[in-house]
Amino acid sequence: MNDEKSIFTVGEHVTVTRKIYRRNIHDIPEGHAEIVDVTKGGVLFTIRFLSDGKKRLYSGVPIDALVPCNVFSPTARRTARDCNDLVDQPSLLFPRRTQTKTIIANNRETMSSSKSQQHESRSRIAVSPPLSKVIADTLIRKNKISSNENPLLKYLCKNQKRSAGWLRISEGLHHNKPVSSCRSRLSDIEKMRLVTCVSLLNHHHGSKKIIARAWGISANALTQRVRAWIETSGTIKSARSDKGKNIFNSRSKQCQFFSPYQIFVKSKELEHERDVIKPTKQDVLAQWRALTADQKRPYEVKSKRMIERLPNLVYEITEILSRSNGSLSWRMMESNLRGGADQIKYVSRECLRRFVISLDGFRYVANRLLPSLSKACIENRLQWTRSFWIFWNCAKTFHAKTQVVLVHMDEKWFFSTVVRRNQKLVPALGVIPCNQKVHHKSHIDKCMGICLLAFQPHRNDMTAGGIAHKVGMYRVGYWKEQEKTTYRRVYANDGSGRYTHPRRQDNISKEAGKKY
Repeated sequence: MNDEKSIFTVGEHVTVTRKIYRRNIHDIPEGHAEIVDVTKGGVLFTIRFLSDGKKRLYSGVPIDALVPCNVFSPTARRTARDCNDLVDQPSLLFPRRTQTKTIIANNRETMSSSKSQQHESRSRIAVSPPLSKVIADTLIRKNKISSNENPLLKYLCKNQKRSAGWLRISEGLHHNKPVSSCRSRLSDIEKMRLVTCVSLLNHHHGSKKIIARAWGISANALTQRVRAWIETSGTIKSARSDKGKNIFNSRSKQCQFFSPYQIFVKSKELEHERDVIKPTKQDVLAQWRALTADQKRPYEVKSKRMIERLPNLVYEITEILSRSNGSLSWRMMESNLRGGADQIKYVSRECLRRFVISLDGFRYVANRLLPSLSKACIENRLQWTRSFWIFWNCAKTFHAKTQVVLVHMDEKWFFSTVVRRNQKLVPALGVIPCNQKVHHKSHIDKCMGICLLAFQPHRNDMTAGGIAHKVGMYRVGYWKEQEKTTYRRVYANDGSGRYTHPRRQDNISKEAGKKY
Protein backbone atom coordinates (compact mmCIF):
# COMPACT_ATOMS: atom_id res chain seq x y z
CA MET A 1 0.00 0.00 0.00
CA ASN A 2 1.44 3.32 -1.08
CA ASP A 3 0.02 6.35 0.79
CA GLU A 4 2.59 8.92 -0.35
CA LYS A 5 0.68 9.91 -3.50
CA SER A 6 -2.71 10.05 -1.76
CA ILE A 7 -4.18 13.16 -0.19
CA PHE A 8 -6.21 10.96 2.21
CA THR A 9 -4.88 8.64 4.91
CA VAL A 10 -6.32 5.69 6.79
CA GLY A 11 -8.67 6.80 9.56
CA GLU A 12 -9.43 10.19 7.98
CA HIS A 13 -13.06 11.30 7.74
CA VAL A 14 -14.33 12.21 4.26
CA THR A 15 -17.62 13.01 2.51
CA VAL A 16 -18.88 11.00 -0.48
CA THR A 17 -20.23 13.72 -2.79
CA ARG A 18 -22.07 11.55 -5.32
CA LYS A 19 -23.67 8.14 -5.53
CA ILE A 20 -21.63 5.44 -7.29
CA TYR A 21 -23.52 2.70 -9.17
CA ARG A 22 -21.93 -0.76 -9.40
CA ARG A 23 -23.18 -3.85 -11.20
CA ASN A 24 -24.27 -6.92 -9.16
CA ILE A 25 -23.02 -5.44 -5.85
CA HIS A 26 -24.20 -2.79 -3.44
CA ASP A 27 -24.16 0.81 -4.67
CA ILE A 28 -22.18 3.39 -2.69
CA PRO A 29 -24.50 6.11 -1.28
CA GLU A 30 -23.63 9.69 -0.31
CA GLY A 31 -22.69 10.75 3.24
CA HIS A 32 -19.90 11.00 5.82
CA ALA A 33 -17.48 8.05 5.93
CA GLU A 34 -14.14 6.93 7.32
CA ILE A 35 -11.25 5.65 5.18
CA VAL A 36 -10.26 2.08 6.09
CA ASP A 37 -7.73 1.22 3.36
CA VAL A 38 -5.93 2.86 0.41
CA THR A 39 -5.16 0.91 -2.78
CA LYS A 40 -3.62 1.48 -6.22
CA GLY A 41 -1.30 4.27 -5.16
CA GLY A 42 -3.96 6.39 -3.47
CA VAL A 43 -6.50 6.32 -6.33
CA LEU A 44 -9.06 3.85 -4.91
CA PHE A 45 -10.21 3.65 -1.30
CA THR A 46 -12.11 1.36 1.03
CA ILE A 47 -14.54 3.32 3.24
CA ARG A 48 -17.00 2.72 6.07
CA PHE A 49 -20.01 5.01 6.60
CA LEU A 50 -20.38 6.52 10.09
CA SER A 51 -24.19 6.35 10.00
CA ASP A 52 -24.33 2.69 8.85
CA GLY A 53 -25.23 0.48 11.80
CA LYS A 54 -23.79 -2.65 10.12
CA LYS A 55 -20.42 -0.99 9.48
CA ARG A 56 -20.34 -2.41 5.93
CA LEU A 57 -17.12 -1.79 3.99
CA TYR A 58 -17.30 -0.34 0.48
CA SER A 59 -14.22 -0.90 -1.69
CA GLY A 60 -13.17 0.64 -4.97
CA VAL A 61 -14.28 4.21 -4.22
CA PRO A 62 -12.54 6.63 -6.64
CA ILE A 63 -10.70 9.67 -5.32
CA ASP A 64 -12.79 12.16 -7.34
CA ALA A 65 -15.90 11.20 -5.34
CA LEU A 66 -14.35 12.11 -1.96
CA VAL A 67 -14.02 15.46 -0.22
CA PRO A 68 -12.03 15.96 3.02
CA CYS A 69 -14.15 16.46 6.14
CA ASN A 70 -12.73 17.93 9.38
CA VAL A 71 -14.18 16.24 12.49
CA PHE A 72 -12.40 18.56 14.91
CA SER A 73 -15.43 20.83 15.23
CA PRO A 74 -14.50 23.27 18.05
CA THR A 75 -18.00 24.57 18.82
CA ALA A 76 -21.53 23.29 18.93
CA ARG A 77 -22.96 26.18 16.97
CA ARG A 78 -20.90 26.13 13.77
CA THR A 79 -21.94 23.86 10.92
CA ALA A 80 -20.95 23.30 7.32
CA ARG A 81 -23.37 26.04 6.27
CA ASP A 82 -21.21 28.57 8.14
CA CYS A 83 -17.79 27.23 7.19
CA ASN A 84 -16.91 24.65 4.55
CA ASP A 85 -14.09 23.08 6.58
CA LEU A 86 -16.35 21.90 9.41
CA VAL A 87 -18.37 18.71 9.69
CA ASP A 88 -22.09 19.00 8.87
CA GLN A 89 -23.23 18.20 12.42
CA PRO A 90 -22.93 19.96 15.79
CA SER A 91 -20.20 19.15 18.27
CA LEU A 92 -20.80 15.96 20.22
CA LEU A 93 -19.58 17.65 23.40
CA PHE A 94 -22.41 20.15 23.69
CA PRO A 95 -25.40 18.94 21.61
CA ARG A 96 -28.70 20.76 21.84
CA ARG A 97 -32.01 18.95 21.84
CA THR A 98 -32.93 20.15 18.34
CA GLN A 99 -29.44 19.37 17.07
CA THR A 100 -29.64 15.85 18.47
CA LYS A 101 -32.98 15.31 16.72
CA THR A 102 -31.44 16.55 13.45
CA ILE A 103 -28.52 14.09 13.74
CA ILE A 104 -30.88 11.16 14.39
CA ALA A 105 -33.16 12.17 11.50
CA ASN A 106 -30.22 12.52 9.10
CA ASN A 107 -28.86 9.10 10.09
CA ARG A 108 -32.26 7.45 9.57
CA GLU A 109 -32.70 9.22 6.24
CA THR A 110 -29.26 8.09 5.08
CA MET A 111 -29.93 4.47 6.03
CA SER A 112 -33.40 4.46 4.43
CA SER A 113 -32.10 6.13 1.25
CA SER A 114 -29.29 3.57 1.00
CA LYS A 115 -31.85 0.74 1.15
CA SER A 116 -34.01 2.34 -1.55
CA GLN A 117 -30.95 2.98 -3.69
CA GLN A 118 -29.93 -0.67 -3.37
CA HIS A 119 -33.42 -1.68 -4.49
CA GLU A 120 -33.18 0.64 -7.48
CA SER A 121 -29.76 -0.73 -8.40
CA ARG A 122 -31.14 -4.30 -8.53
CA SER A 123 -33.93 -3.19 -10.86
CA ARG A 124 -31.45 -1.29 -13.03
CA ILE A 125 -29.30 -4.33 -13.82
CA ALA A 126 -31.23 -4.92 -17.06
CA VAL A 127 -30.87 -1.67 -19.00
CA SER A 128 -34.10 -0.73 -20.82
CA PRO A 129 -34.14 0.66 -24.37
CA PRO A 130 -34.85 4.38 -24.85
CA LEU A 131 -38.51 5.41 -24.78
CA SER A 132 -38.20 7.34 -28.06
CA LYS A 133 -37.18 4.14 -29.85
CA VAL A 134 -40.18 2.22 -28.42
CA ILE A 135 -42.59 5.04 -29.37
CA ALA A 136 -41.20 5.18 -32.89
CA ASP A 137 -41.56 1.38 -33.27
CA THR A 138 -45.14 1.60 -32.05
CA LEU A 139 -46.07 4.39 -34.48
CA ILE A 140 -44.51 2.54 -37.45
CA ARG A 141 -46.23 -0.80 -36.67
CA LYS A 142 -49.49 0.66 -35.35
CA ASN A 143 -51.70 -0.45 -38.25
CA LYS A 144 -49.94 -3.79 -38.78
CA ILE A 145 -50.19 -5.35 -35.31
CA SER A 146 -52.96 -6.24 -32.90
CA SER A 147 -53.63 -4.38 -29.67
CA ASN A 148 -52.02 -7.12 -27.54
CA GLU A 149 -48.74 -6.86 -29.51
CA ASN A 150 -48.31 -3.14 -28.95
CA PRO A 151 -44.53 -2.59 -28.34
CA LEU A 152 -45.13 0.33 -25.95
CA LEU A 153 -47.65 -1.66 -23.87
CA LYS A 154 -45.28 -4.64 -23.70
CA TYR A 155 -42.44 -2.32 -22.71
CA LEU A 156 -44.40 -0.79 -19.81
CA CYS A 157 -45.94 -4.07 -18.61
CA LYS A 158 -42.55 -5.78 -18.59
CA ASN A 159 -41.13 -3.24 -16.16
CA GLN A 160 -44.23 -2.42 -14.09
CA LYS A 161 -42.86 -4.31 -11.05
CA ARG A 162 -39.98 -1.87 -10.77
CA SER A 163 -40.07 1.09 -8.39
CA ALA A 164 -42.21 4.14 -9.18
CA GLY A 165 -40.54 6.59 -11.58
CA TRP A 166 -38.31 3.94 -13.16
CA LEU A 167 -38.91 5.32 -16.67
CA ARG A 168 -37.60 8.81 -15.79
CA ILE A 169 -34.49 7.30 -14.18
CA SER A 170 -33.89 5.04 -17.19
CA GLU A 171 -34.27 7.97 -19.60
CA GLY A 172 -31.91 10.03 -17.43
CA LEU A 173 -29.24 7.32 -17.61
CA HIS A 174 -29.55 7.25 -21.41
CA HIS A 175 -29.03 11.03 -21.54
CA ASN A 176 -26.29 11.08 -18.83
CA LYS A 177 -28.43 13.05 -16.37
CA PRO A 178 -28.02 12.79 -12.56
CA VAL A 179 -30.62 10.76 -10.66
CA SER A 180 -31.57 13.82 -8.56
CA SER A 181 -32.80 15.63 -11.70
CA CYS A 182 -35.13 12.72 -12.45
CA ARG A 183 -37.12 13.53 -9.30
CA SER A 184 -37.76 17.17 -10.19
CA ARG A 185 -40.62 18.63 -12.22
CA LEU A 186 -41.36 17.23 -15.67
CA SER A 187 -39.64 19.03 -18.51
CA ASP A 188 -41.42 20.03 -21.71
CA ILE A 189 -39.94 17.08 -23.63
CA GLU A 190 -41.01 14.66 -20.89
CA LYS A 191 -44.55 16.12 -20.98
CA MET A 192 -44.67 15.58 -24.74
CA ARG A 193 -43.60 11.94 -24.37
CA LEU A 194 -46.09 11.45 -21.55
CA VAL A 195 -48.98 12.72 -23.71
CA THR A 196 -47.78 10.50 -26.58
CA CYS A 197 -47.86 7.43 -24.32
CA VAL A 198 -51.40 8.25 -23.17
CA SER A 199 -52.66 8.79 -26.74
CA LEU A 200 -51.13 5.52 -28.01
CA LEU A 201 -52.51 3.43 -25.13
CA ASN A 202 -55.85 5.22 -24.69
CA HIS A 203 -57.90 2.17 -25.72
CA HIS A 204 -56.16 -0.31 -23.41
CA HIS A 205 -57.78 -0.98 -20.04
CA GLY A 206 -55.51 -0.28 -17.04
CA SER A 207 -52.87 1.54 -19.06
CA LYS A 208 -53.39 4.75 -17.08
CA LYS A 209 -52.02 3.28 -13.83
CA ILE A 210 -49.09 1.64 -15.63
CA ILE A 211 -48.07 4.94 -17.28
CA ALA A 212 -48.47 6.90 -14.03
CA ARG A 213 -46.26 4.45 -12.12
CA ALA A 214 -43.61 4.50 -14.86
CA TRP A 215 -43.39 8.29 -14.68
CA GLY A 216 -43.55 8.40 -10.86
CA ILE A 217 -46.81 10.39 -10.59
CA SER A 218 -50.34 9.62 -9.44
CA ALA A 219 -53.22 8.85 -11.78
CA ASN A 220 -54.90 12.18 -11.00
CA ALA A 221 -51.66 14.05 -11.69
CA LEU A 222 -51.39 12.21 -15.02
CA THR A 223 -54.88 13.43 -16.01
CA GLN A 224 -54.00 17.00 -15.01
CA ARG A 225 -50.73 16.94 -17.00
CA VAL A 226 -52.47 15.73 -20.17
CA ARG A 227 -55.35 18.20 -19.76
CA ALA A 228 -52.96 21.12 -19.23
CA TRP A 229 -50.95 20.10 -22.31
CA ILE A 230 -54.10 20.02 -24.46
CA GLU A 231 -55.34 23.39 -23.13
CA THR A 232 -52.03 25.03 -24.03
CA SER A 233 -52.21 23.44 -27.50
CA GLY A 234 -49.01 21.53 -26.80
CA THR A 235 -46.81 24.55 -27.33
CA ILE A 236 -43.35 24.74 -25.78
CA LYS A 237 -42.37 28.13 -24.45
CA SER A 238 -39.47 29.41 -26.51
CA ALA A 239 -36.48 30.93 -24.78
CA ARG A 240 -36.08 34.70 -24.89
CA SER A 241 -33.52 36.02 -27.34
CA ASP A 242 -32.15 38.45 -24.72
CA LYS A 243 -31.92 35.89 -21.93
CA GLY A 244 -29.00 36.63 -19.60
CA LYS A 245 -28.43 40.13 -21.03
CA ASN A 246 -28.59 43.26 -18.86
CA ILE A 247 -27.11 46.72 -18.63
CA PHE A 248 -23.91 45.26 -17.17
CA ASN A 249 -23.01 43.02 -20.13
CA SER A 250 -25.03 44.16 -23.16
CA ARG A 251 -24.51 47.35 -25.17
CA SER A 252 -28.00 47.12 -26.70
CA LYS A 253 -29.58 46.99 -23.23
CA GLN A 254 -27.57 50.02 -22.16
CA CYS A 255 -28.76 52.04 -25.13
CA GLN A 256 -32.32 50.84 -24.53
CA PHE A 257 -32.55 51.69 -20.82
CA PHE A 258 -30.55 54.93 -21.01
CA SER A 259 -32.01 56.38 -24.19
CA PRO A 260 -33.05 60.08 -24.17
CA TYR A 261 -36.72 59.06 -24.11
CA GLN A 262 -36.18 56.85 -21.01
CA ILE A 263 -34.38 59.75 -19.29
CA PHE A 264 -37.40 61.92 -20.07
CA VAL A 265 -39.74 59.25 -18.63
CA LYS A 266 -37.69 59.03 -15.41
CA SER A 267 -37.71 62.81 -15.03
CA LYS A 268 -41.51 62.83 -15.35
CA GLU A 269 -41.74 60.06 -12.73
CA LEU A 270 -39.64 62.17 -10.37
CA GLU A 271 -41.74 65.24 -11.08
CA HIS A 272 -45.05 63.47 -10.33
CA GLU A 273 -43.66 61.17 -7.61
CA ARG A 274 -46.00 62.48 -4.88
CA ASP A 275 -49.02 63.16 -7.07
CA VAL A 276 -52.13 61.08 -6.59
CA ILE A 277 -53.00 61.06 -10.29
CA LYS A 278 -49.95 60.33 -12.42
CA PRO A 279 -49.65 60.70 -16.20
CA THR A 280 -50.06 57.60 -18.32
CA LYS A 281 -47.48 56.23 -20.75
CA GLN A 282 -49.46 57.60 -23.68
CA ASP A 283 -49.42 61.09 -22.18
CA VAL A 284 -45.66 60.96 -21.58
CA LEU A 285 -45.05 59.71 -25.12
CA ALA A 286 -47.19 62.54 -26.54
CA GLN A 287 -45.25 65.10 -24.50
CA TRP A 288 -41.94 63.68 -25.78
CA ARG A 289 -43.03 63.86 -29.39
CA ALA A 290 -44.14 67.46 -28.89
CA LEU A 291 -40.63 68.54 -27.80
CA THR A 292 -38.32 70.29 -30.25
CA ALA A 293 -34.76 69.19 -31.00
CA ASP A 294 -33.33 71.88 -28.70
CA GLN A 295 -35.63 70.77 -25.86
CA LYS A 296 -34.51 67.13 -26.30
CA ARG A 297 -30.80 67.98 -26.25
CA PRO A 298 -30.47 68.08 -22.36
CA TYR A 299 -31.89 64.55 -22.17
CA GLU A 300 -29.46 63.38 -24.85
CA VAL A 301 -26.55 64.80 -22.81
CA LYS A 302 -27.80 63.08 -19.65
CA SER A 303 -28.19 59.82 -21.56
CA LYS A 304 -24.60 60.00 -22.81
CA ARG A 305 -23.26 60.73 -19.30
CA MET A 306 -25.15 57.81 -17.77
CA ILE A 307 -23.83 55.41 -20.40
CA GLU A 308 -20.29 56.66 -19.77
CA ARG A 309 -20.78 55.97 -16.04
CA LEU A 310 -21.71 52.32 -16.57
CA PRO A 311 -18.13 50.87 -16.72
CA ASN A 312 -17.57 52.12 -13.14
CA LEU A 313 -20.96 50.93 -11.85
CA VAL A 314 -19.62 47.61 -10.55
CA TYR A 315 -16.89 49.41 -8.58
CA GLU A 316 -19.51 51.76 -7.10
CA ILE A 317 -21.65 48.80 -5.99
CA THR A 318 -18.59 47.12 -4.48
CA GLU A 319 -17.68 50.29 -2.56
CA ILE A 320 -21.23 50.69 -1.20
CA LEU A 321 -21.40 47.07 -0.03
CA SER A 322 -17.91 47.21 1.49
CA ARG A 323 -18.60 50.46 3.31
CA SER A 324 -21.83 49.11 4.83
CA ASN A 325 -20.43 45.62 5.56
CA GLY A 326 -23.07 44.17 3.24
CA SER A 327 -25.96 45.22 5.51
CA LEU A 328 -27.44 47.91 3.26
CA SER A 329 -30.88 47.22 1.79
CA TRP A 330 -31.52 47.21 -1.97
CA ARG A 331 -33.60 50.37 -1.61
CA MET A 332 -30.74 52.20 0.13
CA MET A 333 -28.28 51.01 -2.52
CA GLU A 334 -30.57 52.42 -5.18
CA SER A 335 -30.73 55.73 -3.29
CA ASN A 336 -26.91 55.89 -2.96
CA LEU A 337 -26.42 55.34 -6.69
CA ARG A 338 -29.13 57.87 -7.41
CA GLY A 339 -27.14 60.63 -5.72
CA GLY A 340 -29.98 62.38 -3.91
CA ALA A 341 -33.76 62.72 -3.73
CA ASP A 342 -33.78 65.42 -6.43
CA GLN A 343 -31.98 63.20 -8.98
CA ILE A 344 -33.60 60.74 -11.37
CA LYS A 345 -33.34 57.03 -10.72
CA TYR A 346 -30.15 55.55 -12.17
CA VAL A 347 -30.58 51.80 -11.62
CA SER A 348 -33.64 50.22 -10.02
CA ARG A 349 -33.27 48.11 -6.88
CA GLU A 350 -34.69 45.08 -8.70
CA CYS A 351 -31.94 45.34 -11.33
CA LEU A 352 -29.33 45.67 -8.57
CA ARG A 353 -30.74 42.68 -6.71
CA ARG A 354 -30.73 40.42 -9.77
CA PHE A 355 -27.17 41.39 -10.70
CA VAL A 356 -25.69 40.90 -7.22
CA ILE A 357 -27.57 37.64 -6.60
CA SER A 358 -26.37 36.23 -9.95
CA LEU A 359 -22.72 36.58 -8.90
CA ASP A 360 -20.88 33.41 -7.85
CA GLY A 361 -20.90 32.63 -4.15
CA PHE A 362 -23.69 35.04 -3.21
CA ARG A 363 -25.79 34.14 -0.16
CA TYR A 364 -27.45 35.82 2.78
CA VAL A 365 -25.57 35.42 6.07
CA ALA A 366 -26.15 36.61 9.63
CA ASN A 367 -23.64 38.33 11.87
CA ARG A 368 -22.38 36.27 14.79
CA LEU A 369 -20.73 37.22 18.04
CA LEU A 370 -17.37 35.43 18.15
CA PRO A 371 -15.05 35.22 21.16
CA SER A 372 -12.13 37.62 21.17
CA LEU A 373 -9.29 35.09 21.23
CA SER A 374 -5.61 35.52 20.61
CA LYS A 375 -3.64 33.20 18.34
CA ALA A 376 -2.28 31.35 21.37
CA CYS A 377 -5.81 30.74 22.73
CA ILE A 378 -7.00 29.49 19.36
CA GLU A 379 -4.04 27.13 19.11
CA ASN A 380 -4.65 25.83 22.65
CA ARG A 381 -8.31 25.13 21.85
CA LEU A 382 -7.37 23.34 18.65
CA GLN A 383 -4.78 21.21 20.46
CA TRP A 384 -7.31 20.33 23.16
CA THR A 385 -9.90 19.32 20.55
CA ARG A 386 -7.42 17.13 18.74
CA SER A 387 -6.27 15.48 21.96
CA PHE A 388 -9.90 14.84 22.90
CA TRP A 389 -10.63 12.92 19.69
CA ILE A 390 -7.29 11.12 19.78
CA PHE A 391 -8.08 9.91 23.30
CA TRP A 392 -11.57 8.65 22.39
CA ASN A 393 -10.36 6.98 19.19
CA CYS A 394 -7.83 5.11 21.33
CA ALA A 395 -10.50 4.28 23.93
CA LYS A 396 -12.49 2.38 21.29
CA THR A 397 -9.70 -0.21 21.03
CA PHE A 398 -10.10 -1.47 24.65
CA HIS A 399 -13.88 -1.10 25.11
CA ALA A 400 -14.23 -4.83 25.82
CA LYS A 401 -12.14 -4.55 29.01
CA THR A 402 -12.65 -0.98 30.26
CA GLN A 403 -15.60 1.40 30.14
CA VAL A 404 -14.54 5.06 29.94
CA VAL A 405 -16.93 7.67 31.32
CA LEU A 406 -16.91 11.39 30.44
CA VAL A 407 -17.78 13.62 33.43
CA HIS A 408 -19.02 17.10 32.62
CA MET A 409 -19.24 19.86 35.23
CA ASP A 410 -20.95 23.22 34.81
CA GLU A 411 -22.09 26.05 37.07
CA LYS A 412 -25.53 27.64 37.20
CA TRP A 413 -26.84 30.77 38.91
CA PHE A 414 -30.21 30.66 40.69
CA PHE A 415 -32.33 33.48 42.13
CA SER A 416 -32.36 33.33 45.92
CA THR A 417 -35.88 34.78 45.98
CA VAL A 418 -38.54 33.46 43.62
CA VAL A 419 -42.07 34.76 43.16
CA ARG A 420 -44.59 31.92 43.51
CA ARG A 421 -48.02 31.68 41.91
CA ASN A 422 -51.19 29.86 42.96
CA GLN A 423 -50.40 30.22 46.66
CA LYS A 424 -53.24 29.04 48.88
CA LEU A 425 -54.84 31.75 51.06
CA VAL A 426 -57.05 30.08 53.71
CA PRO A 427 -58.13 32.65 56.38
CA ALA A 428 -60.37 30.07 58.08
CA LEU A 429 -57.28 27.98 58.84
CA GLY A 430 -55.05 30.96 59.53
CA VAL A 431 -52.95 30.36 56.39
CA ILE A 432 -52.02 33.76 54.97
CA PRO A 433 -48.98 33.79 52.59
CA CYS A 434 -46.64 36.71 53.12
CA ASN A 435 -44.84 38.76 50.50
CA GLN A 436 -41.08 38.73 50.13
CA LYS A 437 -39.01 41.91 50.41
CA VAL A 438 -36.02 42.71 48.22
CA HIS A 439 -33.79 45.77 47.92
CA HIS A 440 -34.48 46.19 44.18
CA LYS A 441 -36.60 44.04 41.87
CA SER A 442 -33.95 44.23 39.08
CA HIS A 443 -31.06 43.28 41.38
CA ILE A 444 -32.16 40.15 43.24
CA ASP A 445 -29.49 38.15 45.05
CA LYS A 446 -28.37 34.91 43.42
CA CYS A 447 -26.69 31.74 44.57
CA MET A 448 -24.50 29.41 42.48
CA GLY A 449 -24.86 25.68 42.05
CA ILE A 450 -22.47 23.11 40.54
CA CYS A 451 -24.03 20.40 38.33
CA LEU A 452 -22.20 17.12 37.52
CA LEU A 453 -23.22 14.75 34.71
CA ALA A 454 -21.60 11.53 33.51
CA PHE A 455 -21.81 10.28 29.91
CA GLN A 456 -21.24 6.57 29.27
CA PRO A 457 -20.66 6.06 25.49
CA HIS A 458 -21.49 2.75 23.85
CA ARG A 459 -18.31 0.75 23.18
CA ASN A 460 -16.30 3.86 24.19
CA ASP A 461 -17.39 5.42 20.88
CA MET A 462 -18.48 9.06 21.18
CA THR A 463 -20.16 8.93 17.76
CA ALA A 464 -22.34 5.90 18.68
CA GLY A 465 -24.36 7.56 21.45
CA GLY A 466 -24.57 6.46 25.04
CA ILE A 467 -26.27 6.81 28.43
CA ALA A 468 -26.21 9.95 30.59
CA HIS A 469 -26.20 9.68 34.40
CA LYS A 470 -26.94 12.40 36.95
CA VAL A 471 -24.11 12.64 39.47
CA GLY A 472 -25.31 15.49 41.65
CA MET A 473 -25.94 19.17 42.14
CA TYR A 474 -24.31 21.11 44.97
CA ARG A 475 -24.57 24.67 46.23
CA VAL A 476 -21.41 26.79 46.13
CA GLY A 477 -20.53 28.25 49.55
CA TYR A 478 -20.87 27.18 53.18
CA TRP A 479 -22.58 28.24 56.39
CA LYS A 480 -20.57 30.63 58.57
CA GLU A 481 -21.07 31.27 62.29
CA GLN A 482 -21.84 34.88 63.26
CA GLU A 483 -19.19 36.32 65.59
CA LYS A 484 -21.21 39.18 67.12
CA THR A 485 -24.78 40.42 67.09
CA THR A 486 -25.54 43.15 64.55
CA TYR A 487 -28.51 45.52 64.47
CA ARG A 488 -30.41 47.21 61.65
CA ARG A 489 -30.07 50.87 60.77
CA VAL A 490 -32.90 53.20 61.93
CA TYR A 491 -33.18 56.70 60.43
CA ALA A 492 -34.35 59.81 62.30
CA ASN A 493 -37.82 61.19 61.57
CA ASP A 494 -36.65 64.80 61.09
CA GLY A 495 -35.46 64.18 57.55
CA SER A 496 -31.83 64.93 58.36
CA GLY A 497 -30.62 61.55 57.19
CA ARG A 498 -29.06 60.62 60.53
CA TYR A 499 -29.39 57.05 61.71
CA THR A 500 -28.61 54.88 64.72
CA HIS A 501 -28.43 51.16 65.56
CA PRO A 502 -30.78 50.63 68.51
CA ARG A 503 -29.81 47.55 70.50
CA ARG A 504 -33.31 46.12 70.80
CA GLN A 505 -34.49 42.56 70.49
CA ASP A 506 -36.82 43.39 67.62
CA ASN A 507 -34.02 45.18 65.71
CA ILE A 508 -31.53 42.29 65.54
CA SER A 509 -30.13 41.64 62.02
CA LYS A 510 -27.75 38.73 62.79
CA GLU A 511 -27.38 37.08 66.15
CA ALA A 512 -24.02 35.91 67.51
CA GLY A 513 -23.46 32.16 67.47
CA LYS A 514 -25.96 31.48 64.68
CA LYS A 515 -24.95 30.48 61.15
CA TYR A 516 -25.73 32.54 58.10
